[in-house]
Amino acid sequence: MGKLISILLFLVIVQGAKAQNADELYCKGIASLQSGNYDESINFLTSAIKYDPNNALLYLKRGEAYYKTGLFNDALTDFEETNMLDENTADLWISKTYAMLGDEQQSLIYLKKHLSLRYHLKEKTIKKDDAFNNLQYS
Repeated sequence: MGKLISILLFLVIVQGAKAQNADELYCKGIASLQSGNYDESINFLTSAIKYDPNNALLYLKRGEAYYKTGLFNDALTDFEETNMLDENTADLWISKTYAMLGDEQQSLIYLKKHLSLRYHLKEKTIKKDDAFNNLQYS
């Protein structure tokens, strides 16, 4: 019985350390993202994902960093992973990414999905986003 408790205690400590490391790396990744150090942000968030691979927010933020560096295919992969982990969370980002890739049809599909959500950005705010400049007349 004592051995089982020791093993459980060890597992709890290891999981706590993993969560702390993922949180710390996430915070560093967000700070880098906000200061415009996108490559550094990608590195921190990639490391955090290794500790917590089921955290949709990590993929969302790394996708944002990829997007801002112009790595749209990598961004799209992360945004799709975000949606697999937390449905519809990245619909607007997916729409923006498809718009930047020149795929108007897919962009509009995801934009409609985003606008159908209870909590979505207002259309006038979306229209101001440079990613949608080419879609203004679609």
